[in-house]
Amino acid sequence: MPKLAIIRQIYFLPGREAEGVRWLAETEPKRREAGQDAQYLLRGQTDTHEYLWVQVWQSLDAYERWRRSDGRATLAAQRGRFMSHHPTRMFDLLD
Repeated sequence: MPKLAIIRQIYFLPGREAEGVRWLAETEPKRREAGQDAQYLLRGQTDTHEYLWVQVWQSLDAYERWRRSDGRATLAAQRGRFMSHHPTRMFDLLD
């Protein structure tokens, strides 16, 4: 079963960038417990207000279990205090 890569273009709310970056790092262990292998936060070089949040999950099944969990619902509600985002894009990770 291929790993799943999730890519979100995110927008930190005005004045919340540092807090949002910290929140993403602090909450990563909860996602790792649920099957996330890695996450990366990318900042644009040309437009430093452009961010991509990339998550690599063990599988689509692992992500779907996380997506339906209470833990994810809690974090999704918190996330809104720091950022908004475009619709999630999902990709199979090729070897």
